[in-house]
Order: sequence, then C-alpha cells, then structure tokens
Amino acid sequence: MTQAEVDSLFFPARGQSVARARAICKSCPVEAQCLDLALTAKIKFGMFGGLAPHERRGLKRTAKRASPAA
Repeated sequence: MTQAEVDSLFFPARGQSVARARAICKSCPVEAQCLDLALTAKIKFGMFGGLAPHERRGLKRTAKRASPAA
C-alpha cells in the first residue's frame, strides 16, 4: 500500500466510506491509545482509534454531559 492510499484510507474525503479504516483499527493493538491521543490532542480530522471526527465529537459531548459540574 502506498502512502497516498494510506492517507486516503485514514483521512477520507467527505462522503467516502470509512469501513476499511475502521476494520483495520479494530484489529490494531493500540486502538484505545490512538483514540485517547486524538481526544487529548483535539485532532479534528482523520480516523483515530476506529472513530471518525464526528464520532469523536459525540464522545466528547457525551462525556461532558456525564461529568459533574465543577
């Protein structure tokens, strides 16, 4: 697989399927750490930890609602 193919797989254009990237992520031994990095570093683009950017935003909103007010 070329670098361009990897880039288009994990950084798909709007509307492209992420199924193949998600399948690769599910078999990766550092999937959870990858997702944690994306959330901590607030990475806005690309597939990380098996989740697309809109899915990561949803996780952050859910976590924010679940956490007690400071």
